[in-house]
Amino acid sequence: MKTLIVYAGRNGSTQKTAERIAGQIGAEAELVNLQKQPAPELTEYDNVILGGSILAGSVPKTLQKFIAQQREDAAFQESKYFPLLPNGRADRPVL
Repeated sequence: MKTLIVYAGRNGSTQKTAERIAGQIGAEAELVNLQKQPAPELTEYDNVILGGSILAGSVPKTLQKFIAQQREDAAFQESKYFPLLPNGRADRPVL
């Protein structure tokens, strides 16, 4: 099963967490940083995992925009989300 991990973060913690999740999933996982790459078509994937930092009660605007654009997609409706709290640090992995 092919899995897409889409994320957006502010300090590197979200990317590190996304990479660790992808490592657990294996070769079928693809990472997309919404702040650096365009979002792919979800129809190519069996699973979608969303990740984002949380600051002042919200996730990055790039992730908010992606969510708004994908709401009606069946693959998106089954997606999972991993939030990262504001004091997460890239040098202290969450997983």
